Amino acid sequence: MVPNIHQPYFILDSHAHLVLTFQLFGVSTVTELGRRTGDRRAPGDQFDIAMIINNMAHPLCWKAKDKFLDLDRVVNSFGVHPLADMKKTVSELSMVLSHPRSVAVGECGYDLSRTVENEMEENKVLLEQRDKLRPQLAAAVIHALPVVLHMRGRGEDRVSYEKVQTWLMEDLESQLSKDHPIHLHCFTGTVADYLLWESKFENMKFGCTWKVADPERRDVIRHMKLEKLLLESDSPFLTPQYATQPHLKRPANSPFYLDLTLNALSAAFNLPARVVATVLNRNCAALYQV
Repeated sequence: MVPNIHQPYFILDSHAHLVLTFQLFGVSTVTELGRRTGDRRAPGDQFDIAMIINNMAHPLCWKAKDKFLDLDRVVNSFGVHPLADMKKTVSELSMVLSHPRSVAVGECGYDLSRTVENEMEENKVLLEQRDKLRPQLAAAVIHALPVVLHMRGRGEDRVSYEKVQTWLMEDLESQLSKDHPIHLHCFTGTVADYLLWESKFENMKFGCTWKVADPERRDVIRHMKLEKLLLESDSPFLTPQYATQPHLKRPANSPFYLDLTLNALSAAFNLPARVVATVLNRNCAALYQV
């Protein structure tokens, strides 16, 4: 039987920030968000968002954990972003991780994007961020939850990226088992970086955002295994170039623009978008146990 290419299909968004996304679009449910941002697709390219991993990486967002009305489509990851203030104690983090719709810890990790090129300043920032990261890794082990990692150097500076990667890998190897489930959010490394991470952690998945549409990123993606990838919007950040938003004062991303990222991956792997979506959905469901 020939599959009906016009039949609707589904996408799992492995990483979005719904608190801020809802605020920017002036909505309160995923369904309303879909109405606001899902009307630009052509007939025959119909999909819906089956599940969103809502990332609450700032402690101020934790209080909103019970405010999402589309409970059948939203689960949460709780943590402290490396650039966020660690005003919540470890015990408070453990409490929100016990929430029935909690599925992961993070995003947590290292970020040098706000530093200048100065080794002493970099080390000071990284040490401060390590104090936030390590308790979260410990919490992930205690609660048997996946870890969502944030890893960012200073702009396009390769030296700072490698430094952050070295620190992060050291912490993970010291606190997590080789088979711990890990989501490396918004992976922007090289093929060599990918192979290194894959050799260290067998259950690591690599997040793909709209950045995969860049020719340089597409060349890296072609060397990666489809079974190792996750589809993520990172909304409201990283707005795709072709997302039309006449009703907004400034660009904002949405999970309902993920078909643009999916199409870029489809081109990179030379596979139908629906096939790619099926594999990436399976990857996300397995990692997050949803």
